[in-house]
Amino acid sequence: MKSRMFLLLVAMACATASFAKDVKTRGTVLNHDSLLRIRSYCLGGDSWFDSSVYGAPVPLGEELKFAKKEASPKKSLGRLGWKLTDDCDVADAVMSFNSERGAREPASTMPAPSGQGMATLGGSGLSTFVAELIVWNRTSRMPIYRVRGFPVTDRDVYPSMKGAVENLRKDLQKLSSNSGAIAQP
Repeated sequence: MKSRMFLLLVAMACATASFAKDVKTRGTVLNHDSLLRIRSYCLGGDSWFDSSVYGAPVPLGEELKFAKKEASPKKSLGRLGWKLTDDCDVADAVMSFNSERGAREPASTMPAPSGQGMATLGGSGLSTFVAELIVWNRTSRMPIYRVRGFPVTDRDVYPSMKGAVENLRKDLQKLSSNSGAIAQP
């Protein structure tokens, strides 16, 4: 009787593990259970991570401007289903953004259409920037989720921040619909 129960438990564990491999996320889920338990969050700014590990922080003032615009129910942060609070001592999680500078967009040269010399095409010479969203467990101060937005070619990372939040929202939907599964990045 005990051996049958043991075999049943092992079979269920194997089935769950193989099902979990099918869950693909846009970001990296470091703690599945903690991520799905979040009901409230605050913005942590640069005090929540080591910039030598996680990149340059988006200034807290920029995070607050972003949150003010995007926290209404039909905007990106509002659609997460989490409540934004000013007090990090009562929040379930802390959200912060960092900004990574990418390579400059190179110019390319090719023969001019007139056949006279070379023409320079494209290559604005602008650096690209990507916002990365990190969700932290407030009590352990450990990251539980990381995702990047899309690259932008100017220093205004607002669109990239919005893209990162949208990636988080899609991952939360996927993970909650596959509850019990462990997400793979």
